[in-house]
Amino acid sequence: LCGDGKFACPADSGTYFSADTGKTWIFRPYETPFTWNLVSDKAGRLFVLRWYGTNFQLYRSTDFGDSWHRIILPDSDPYEDAYRIYVEKDHPLFVVTNRRIVTSLDGGDTWTSFVFPPGRALTVGRDTEGNLLAGSFYGIYRRNETNVQWEELNNGIRAGSIGQVVFTSTGSIIVSGIGRWF
Repeated sequence: LCGDGKFACPADSGTYFSADTGKTWIFRPYETPFTWNLVSDKAGRLFVLRWYGTNFQLYRSTDFGDSWHRIILPDSDPYEDAYRIYVEKDHPLFVVTNRRIVTSLDGGDTWTSFVFPPGRALTVGRDTEGNLLAGSFYGIYRRNETNVQWEELNNGIRAGSIGQVVFTSTGSIIVSGIGRWF
């Protein structure tokens, strides 16, 4: 949902757009074969991950998908794979890569990086106090802004590894476990 009755839905080779609450749709193809994780921010900008060559890359549209511009994350290398975008209404844009979590307060013009030492993050979100949370294959973690460390929040989680983490707007955390139970 992009606001003002506009919808955008990624598909294998492009995006479907509707400007009339889904009554009619227009397909706009990409030059890349696969798209993933399309989101919009409070300013109406669209962000999407596209498969290009060997990894997913981040693109932004400021004109409801008429044109797209690649955003190169700071200090990235050719093997850094962006694989999750997350936006909250009143919070910054987050991009989870295979190496770190990056965030932007200005729609992708400037970035701040957070190293995530517990392993590859799967998703990010915020708790009801505004703390940054990250879900990984190894559990749930909260970033402590006082000592800039990640604190484990796995009390009661018994899965061998975490498959998916969803942070709800009410502060609940939904976790799916995979692997062996202990």
